[in-house]
Amino acid sequence: MQRLTINFIVLGALISLLSACGGGGGKSNSGYNQTPDYGYSSSASLAASSSSSSSATITSSSSAASSSSTAAATEAPIDRFKTNAGSALVAKNSVNVLAANGSDLSVQTQNKNQLTLYIFDNDAPGKSACTSTQCITNWPPLLAKASDVAQAPLSIITRTDGNLQWALRDKPLYFFSGDSKAGDITGEGVGGIWHTALTEPVLLNKPTVNSLDGDYLVSSGNLLVGMPSGDNTKFVGERHDRDGFSLYTFDSDTDGISNCTGGCLAAWPPLLADANDIAVAPYSIIDRSMGTNPAAKQWAYHGMPLYFYVGDTLAGQTTGKALPKWHLARPLPFTVKDDASLSNILVASGLVKSATPVNGVEKTSVVARDGFTLYTFDNDTSGTSNCTGTCLTNWPALIAHEGAVASAPYSLITRASGEKQWALNGMPLYFFIGDTVAGDTKGEGVGGKWLVARSVPAAVSNNATKGKIFIAHGNLINASGGSDATHNNFTLYTFDKDTANSGKSTCNGGCLITWPAFYAAADAKAFGDFTIIVRDSGEKQWAYDGKPLYFYVGDSAAGDVNGEYTDWTISRP
Repeated sequence: MQRLTINFIVLGALISLLSACGGGGGKSNSGYNQTPDYGYSSSASLAASSSSSSSATITSSSSAASSSSTAAATEAPIDRFKTNAGSALVAKNSVNVLAANGSDLSVQTQNKNQLTLYIFDNDAPGKSACTSTQCITNWPPLLAKASDVAQAPLSIITRTDGNLQWALRDKPLYFFSGDSKAGDITGEGVGGIWHTALTEPVLLNKPTVNSLDGDYLVSSGNLLVGMPSGDNTKFVGERHDRDGFSLYTFDSDTDGISNCTGGCLAAWPPLLADANDIAVAPYSIIDRSMGTNPAAKQWAYHGMPLYFYVGDTLAGQTTGKALPKWHLARPLPFTVKDDASLSNILVASGLVKSATPVNGVEKTSVVARDGFTLYTFDNDTSGTSNCTGTCLTNWPALIAHEGAVASAPYSLITRASGEKQWALNGMPLYFFIGDTVAGDTKGEGVGGKWLVARSVPAAVSNNATKGKIFIAHGNLINASGGSDATHNNFTLYTFDKDTANSGKSTCNGGCLITWPAFYAAADAKAFGDFTIIVRDSGEKQWAYDGKPLYFYVGDSAAGDVNGEYTDWTISRP
C-alpha cells in the first residue's frame, strides 16, 4: 500500500504534450485503492435515489436524448466507480475510442474497463472542442456506435469529424492517456479545465469566469429545469443549457424539503433530476411539488434544494445573491459516514483544500480526498489550532474554500498562516497521513490525542472488560449550559425503560440524580445515529439509536463501568 501523497504529483513528462489542449501537468491521485461503486445495470431500478449503494439502468431510447421507443433495451458502455474525487463515470469492458495516428483519425476498439471518464470546460453542451490530433491523443473520445441509443443523463453527440460520442448531459466524455488502472484520476484538474465526470450535475465555479464571488457551486451541461407552464401554479421540466450557471439555496427550505412554490418557483427554477440520476452524499434527490403528477425530483446539497435564478442569464452571473434569504451554494467539504467499528464519523467529500508545510511554510493545495476520515486534536483549544510543522505534515489541515460560510456545529478558524480552517464544535479538522484509502481510520487514538471527528462530544473507548463502548469526550456541558469537566471520558449508558425514538426520557427526579443526563448544547444538531431529545424540563439531551444517554453516579473515574445492571446498559457503537 502506498504512502499517502498530500499534494498532487505533477506529471512533468506530460506538460508539453498536454499544453495544446489546456494541459499543464496531470494530477496523480492513483496512489490509493478504490472500490467499485455501482453501475448502469440492466437489472436495476430506474428510480432516482440518494443511496450511494444503489444501481441504475441505462436503457435504449429512440434518440440520443430520450425516447418512448419499444425497441429492445441496450446497456451503455458506462459504469460508476468510487474514486477519490467522488462517484465517477467509468468505461465498461472494451469500447470504441477515437485514436490519432499522425494526422489521421481512426476508430479503435480498446479495453478501457473501469477507466475514468472526463469532461472538458472548453466544450459547449453538444459540441466537442477537442478536435486536434494532439488533444485526441491525450484525451481519446469515448465513441458510440450508430446503433447505440442513450437515456438521460447520458446522451450521444455528433462530432465535427462525423463520429458519434458519448456524453453526460451533453458534455462529451473522454479518457485521459495518463490513466492506466481503475480508480486513476490523473486527468483531474489538468489545465484547470479537465474534470472527472461525476454523477452529480454540479462543479465548482471557474475563477476565469467569475473571480469575485469566491468558490461556489455551478451546474454542468444541458439540464432539466422546472419552468412555469402557463401561470405559476403548474411547472414542467424542460431541458436547458445551464452549463456554468450559479446555484442557490433558500433559507426557508428545510432538510430535504423545498418551500419555494408559485411565484417563488417561477423566479427560482429548481435544478431537476433525470429518472436515471443517482445521488451520493452530500448530494441527494428530493421529491418536490410542481403542480404536476407525479411529483418532480430536485437535486439537493447537504439536504438543501438547489435552484437557479431567472436574473442570471449567463454563466458566471450571481445576481441572486443580493436577494434576502437566498445564497450562493457554497462547498461544504464533508459528510457523515457510518463506520462499522466507530459508528458515525465525519469524512471529507470530493475535491478539498488541504494545508501542509513546504520548506517550513504552510501551503494549501487542492487534493482528492472523497471519503477520507477527518480528525480532531485534543491539544487544540476551541477556535485555535496548535498543530504546525511536523504535526501538520502528519495531520494536514482541512482548509475552507474562498467565500465559505459556516453554521453550527461547524465554524471557521484562522490559522497562523492566515488560512481559514474548518472546525467542528470549535475544534479544527485534519486528515491523517497514515490513512491511504477512503474509509481508513488509522488516526483514531494516535498518541491518546487524536480522535475521529463527530459533532457529538463522544468517543469510542476500548474498555479492558467491556470492549468497545461510548464515553463522553470533548466540550461537555451541564444542565444549565455551563462547562462540565467532571464527566470527561466517563462511560455512557442507556435506560431500558426509555422507549427508543420516542424523544422522551423517563428518568427524572431521584433517577436523574443517580443517572445524570448527557446534555447537549442549545445549538447542537443530530449527527447520524446520534440524535437530540428535549427533556420535560426543557434541556436538550443526547441520544444514540433513539435512546437517551446518561452517566452513572457510581462511576468515580474515567473507564469505570459500574452502572451496567438491571435496566441500565452501556452504550456501544
